[in-house]
Amino acid sequence: MKKHGVITYIGWLVLFLVSTIVAQIIGTLLFSSSLKAVFHGQPQLLSMWGNLVIELVALLIWWLINRGLLKINVGWRNRGSSRGWLLLLPVLVVIGGDALLPTSYNLTPSYVGSALLVGLSVGLLEEYVFRGLLVGFFYENFRLSSVAVALLSGVGFGLVHAVNGLSSGNWLNTGARCSWRWASASS
Repeated sequence: MKKHGVITYIGWLVLFLVSTIVAQIIGTLLFSSSLKAVFHGQPQLLSMWGNLVIELVALLIWWLINRGLLKINVGWRNRGSSRGWLLLLPVLVVIGGDALLPTSYNLTPSYVGSALLVGLSVGLLEEYVFRGLLVGFFYENFRLSSVAVALLSGVGFGLVHAVNGLSSGNWLNTGARCSWRWASASS
């Protein structure tokens, strides 16, 4: 990498973590009481909609950072790839995951729909930051090869998810997930 590339890369990862924390604070302050009133007695729905709000606030933060500071052009179109069927993956993961959860989990349309919304919002944020902004930034500012940019994006994606090991304490599971995320983000 060129001069200051490593510092810039670490800065991106730290900024992602900080923006997530700020989004949690803003989401909790602005929407916690109204969500509790709407989903009173339904803790799973409250948790899912709380996560949805946090992900959307984080996406808004990154959109504002890009619009005001970075000004990276992020394209949303599929560039000729025949991977459109992958859009069904979140649906399959939620439905399959719900089928494997304990019987205390409610499989009503509102719960499944909420889980799908949260899953899609998480993916939208991560794709926007790691495959949109980060890739675009390193392409434009450091003139790295496609392989190098893909590896940086994938490693960063995995490292950010390593934080899950700190919160859960399950490092084996976190390591497997980080490896999977690195492999999927690098492809």
